[in-house]
Amino acid sequence: MLRNMKTGTKVLAGFAMAIAVAVIVGLVGYWGIHKLSGHVDEVGVVRLPSIRGLNLMAKGMLHAAYGNRGLVNRRMMDSTVRADQYKRIEDGLKIADDGWKMYEPLPQTPEEAVMWKEFIPLWDKWKKELHNVVDLSREKDKLIAAGAKLDAPEVQKLDDQVFAADQEVRSAMNVVYAKLDDLVKLNAKVAEDSVTQAQQEARADVIIMFLAIGVGAVALTLLGVFLARNIAHILTTLIGETKRLAQAAVEGKLQVRGNPELLTPEFRPIVEGFNATLDAVIGPLNVAAEYVDRISKGDLPPKITDHYN
Repeated sequence: MLRNMKTGTKVLAGFAMAIAVAVIVGLVGYWGIHKLSGHVDEVGVVRLPSIRGLNLMAKGMLHAAYGNRGLVNRRMMDSTVRADQYKRIEDGLKIADDGWKMYEPLPQTPEEAVMWKEFIPLWDKWKKELHNVVDLSREKDKLIAAGAKLDAPEVQKLDDQVFAADQEVRSAMNVVYAKLDDLVKLNAKVAEDSVTQAQQEARADVIIMFLAIGVGAVALTLLGVFLARNIAHILTTLIGETKRLAQAAVEGKLQVRGNPELLTPEFRPIVEGFNATLDAVIGPLNVAAEYVDRISKGDLPPKITDHYN
């Protein structure tokens, strides 16, 4: 098939093959970059902010826990100190709320969605118990501000209630904190898996790219060798036929003609042109030779009426 193609078509086929290789390599590179971009988004846009949001919630819980511990301590009854504890709880809840707002809108895996659904009521319970400690502590502060002593029955009753409420807060906090830790670990694992998958896909894409380049290089090399040999064969054949015709003419073998079938169709007109030229030149010579031969034998031929340029 290629042998019968015109040289220009063969050269264009080589360029088309080179373009095809470049397109394949480009598509593989684009697809690899596209997948890598997806993994980068998964890690940088989803997982890291998720972990940051969850860590903020944990940080807020710890702030609130420090304030809660101060309120429960009966020795920390200075109004300024207790105001600091209320402020610490308030700031802790705000930090936790900021973490919540950062985390909740982000995409979640199915497993993570289930864990988050289980987490929400636990979080609400912890906040409810914490507010209960705050409310009871404020009642106690009001009694103290009104002049009640620390050993007064009503104050001791509130102390007992605050202590009991604090136990509930601690218990709820332990459960919530463990759940937060599980969510953080899950997001870290998803991020690690995404990085691992990105590395595997990157290696696979590199292999495919090198395979495409290698196959293309081999194919183009083979095509180049074929074109070189084909053109060399054509030139060798043309030169051979020209020499053969010239040698035949020197030897007086005027009937010898070139063989167009030895060449591809696009180069056959060259040999056919040689043959037509020889026919045009040698035809009149043969007529003249015939007439001379007849005259030499005493045979007067008729007048030549054919037209020769």
